[in-house]
Amino acid sequence: MRTGSPKQTVTETPSLRYWMGRDWAKAGIAGLLALSLLRPGVTPATGDPAAVATAVPATAATVQAPTAVIETVPATPLVAPQILGTQEQIVAGPYTIQGSGTPGSTVAVLVNGVSAGIALVGADGNWSLPTELSAGSAELVAQTLDASGAVAAEADPVNLSVAEAVAVPLIVRTFDVPRAGPSTVQGSGTPGSTVRVTLNGAEVGTTTVGADGSWSLPIDLPPGEVTLEAAAVDAAGEVLAGGEPLQLSVIDDPAIAAPTLDGPTGPLLGGLNTLSGKGAPGTTIEVLIDGSPVGTAVVGDDGIWSLETGLSPGPNAIQVRALDASGAVVAEAEPLTVNVAAVQPPIDGVASGEFSINVPAEGAALEPGPLEVSGTGRPGAELEVLNSDQVLATTEVADDGTWATTVELPEDGTASIGVREVGSPDISGRPVRVVIGDGATDFCTELAVGCGAWVTRAGGLVLRIRTAPAVTADNIITRLPIGTQMAILEGPEAAAGFTWWRVRTVGGVEGWVAGENLVLQPD
Repeated sequence: MRTGSPKQTVTETPSLRYWMGRDWAKAGIAGLLALSLLRPGVTPATGDPAAVATAVPATAATVQAPTAVIETVPATPLVAPQILGTQEQIVAGPYTIQGSGTPGSTVAVLVNGVSAGIALVGADGNWSLPTELSAGSAELVAQTLDASGAVAAEADPVNLSVAEAVAVPLIVRTFDVPRAGPSTVQGSGTPGSTVRVTLNGAEVGTTTVGADGSWSLPIDLPPGEVTLEAAAVDAAGEVLAGGEPLQLSVIDDPAIAAPTLDGPTGPLLGGLNTLSGKGAPGTTIEVLIDGSPVGTAVVGDDGIWSLETGLSPGPNAIQVRALDASGAVVAEAEPLTVNVAAVQPPIDGVASGEFSINVPAEGAALEPGPLEVSGTGRPGAELEVLNSDQVLATTEVADDGTWATTVELPEDGTASIGVREVGSPDISGRPVRVVIGDGATDFCTELAVGCGAWVTRAGGLVLRIRTAPAVTADNIITRLPIGTQMAILEGPEAAAGFTWWRVRTVGGVEGWVAGENLVLQPD
């Protein structure tokens, strides 16, 4: 028998085919292969054809910015601001412009295209801006500015007519004791402006302020408590400027009766005369001659008043009127014209109660230096001879009624030679005006400080010089005769219906005189 090799038992190991047949094995191998291919720096062996592969870099994932979902809340829109409370016509001066707009926003205001400033709108939606408005046309524009200062919104322009500013009209208190009935209210204001007067809130009339800045309006005062107000108004009646009210307590009492002037009896001679009449006790009476005040008197408890004053030869229109404590006229009488005779001529060489000048003659041309002055008068009387109010010499009237003395005339210019009895404040008759040398004097063309002036003949025989620019019975310093020369020191000042000047006379007296009785050269 043929003998062979011994039979070997072979245990068969599971083949690759076996493992590849399993699905989980397939997945594991695929994973290992993928890792080997993706490992950096590892390249399959080039010698193994089965391992040749193209390595394709992996594409990096694109990173997307996260999308932020933002909920937007729109801001309060900036609206055009509005200007409130404007008027069609106003007067020049300071004003506060007011308006509305977006709370917290900035408002710029333009006046005629020029910035007037900026304002911040408050939480209540309102804003205000102080400014100054000039006369003329004014265009106001309000703009809302954004955070950069740019114009975000603009309102329609507001056009205004701005009038010239007028002074606040004032009421002058002319009432001493206001009495019910017809009266006149007076005051001051801007010349040419219209003043409306109200009484207890009701209009009583309008008037125009004169060129001198004064106005007046007749009214009727009712009894009781009264409030008077004056306001400057425009053509439409709109108030431009209002004054302070004047409070009055009006009594229901008859008005002061007009004073009377008793007609002088007997012949009237030029010189001092005493006028008298009747009036309400305690009332101040003012006397005027030919329209010029010559003095005041107070009515006594008996209802009689009297005043000594000078009368010039010829017709004299005398008027008397009652004044209140402020100097305002409350009642007046009709003028009375009286004829005054010249000084009686001397009887047997003696003047009857008067003193006359015979030498020099009126208008004589004289040389500077000594001059003999002579005349007539009451025997035994002591006289003063004056140039204006400067005493040049004293003399005594002789038994035959004549007098004479020598005086020293000033340099070139003029002189007013008068005579009066020693102790008397007034000259006797009219003074004699003379020209000295060539009469050279620099005359002014109008009354002014530094000018010379003379008491005019048109004002009567004398002019009162007073301590103050007012017509009262107790402020008379002395009486200046016509022709009195003086230098103007101060003025003018308007008071009591006159234009007053402070002067110094030739005799050295200083005080206030009414300019209406002065001329710029001797007349």
